[in-house]
Amino acid sequence: MKKILFLSIVGVFVILLGTDVSAKKYDSYKGLVMCGYQGWFTAPGDGANMGWGHYATRKGKFEPGQCTIDFWPEMSEYEIQYDTPFKYADGSTATLYSPHDASSVDLHFKWMKENGIDGVFMQRFVNNARPGNLKKAHFDKVFDNAMKAAQKYGRTICLMYDLSGLRDGDDQMILNDWKELSEKYGFYNRDKGYDCYLHHNGKPLLAIWGVGFKDRPYGYEVPNKLVDALKDPDSPLFCSIHLGVPTYWRELGRDTNGSPELHEIIEKIDIIHPWTPGRYKDKATYEAYKPNIAADIAWAKAHGKDYVPGVFPGFSWHNNAIEEFPGKDNPIDAIPRQSGRFLWMQLEGAVNSGAEMIYVCMFDEIDEGTAIFKLSATPPVGESPFVKRDADIPSNHYMWLVGQAGKAIKKGKTLPVEMPMQK
Repeated sequence: MKKILFLSIVGVFVILLGTDVSAKKYDSYKGLVMCGYQGWFTAPGDGANMGWGHYATRKGKFEPGQCTIDFWPEMSEYEIQYDTPFKYADGSTATLYSPHDASSVDLHFKWMKENGIDGVFMQRFVNNARPGNLKKAHFDKVFDNAMKAAQKYGRTICLMYDLSGLRDGDDQMILNDWKELSEKYGFYNRDKGYDCYLHHNGKPLLAIWGVGFKDRPYGYEVPNKLVDALKDPDSPLFCSIHLGVPTYWRELGRDTNGSPELHEIIEKIDIIHPWTPGRYKDKATYEAYKPNIAADIAWAKAHGKDYVPGVFPGFSWHNNAIEEFPGKDNPIDAIPRQSGRFLWMQLEGAVNSGAEMIYVCMFDEIDEGTAIFKLSATPPVGESPFVKRDADIPSNHYMWLVGQAGKAIKKGKTLPVEMPMQK
């Protein structure tokens, strides 16, 4: 009787506390909806010493007419905010956040829990993992913020190395970085205090993105060395691998480099993840692409692999492209969101094609306009154009839609063709 009374008191305490005491164990990607998380934004005074990182142009300019973002975050809930040179329509100063601040990352994971998003893949570009530079220090801080927030809110995290900028010999640098983080946070030993790191097929899951694309200068030598080292059953770093590949990986077509070496490296890994943002832009082009999902799943099952389709809410890359591609036409709101219908079309297509897990591109990517977190319906006005969140949807609408897909996957149900709305 005393034990029952004690447990009841503990349960009431947890409810009153309002957050999870610890994360639940995530032993498989199956049944989950996950997002990519860039975490690369910085602001003057946040402690990163990188200025307006990923807000400013490559020349360091951040002012009306010169910036890299196409959406403005909805800032009302952030504990720490940084004044910018931009102004709202009423003349007040527009503010931004930095994930270098633990409170901002905590808020993001709180939103994930509230909307049914299981967790995120923490993006770690190879160039940002090199020892002894400010970027590595920033991403280490953001990763630490995220691990603590994931544990607090019962979400999960998986590390994703983006191979952009890969050099000869970087396989060892990546292995050292993975070893450093895995020892610090106990990826291989959940008794160290964190059980929120994602596992799959009985081992910690590590994502490697960017193999087989035709526009990448590196080939397969370094990626193969990396994969072979991580798939060595005698290594203390033995893990499961999620591999980011081109959209048309199965037939070695279009966006691939056409080499059969792509299939050879796929045979070594656990989860196949094709990159689809920009491969379709509306209902007609998506319907033309959609049969690939079922065909990809069938191929993966025949080869003993798991498969995760990617979805994205829309695309806009105008403000950054002004500097990066001068003279070229890069329209604002290039792939319209249609108040969430574009995203829902893909979620419905993936779930109803038999997908057991989903990757959402991305949670916080406002540079290319693929963010699903809370975005402003009234962004700053002036020389730089920003895409407004449609006024007829709530600020959490895109996160909520992703959560609805997650519920369906967990229950083994399909999704309706028509996009639902919150009541």
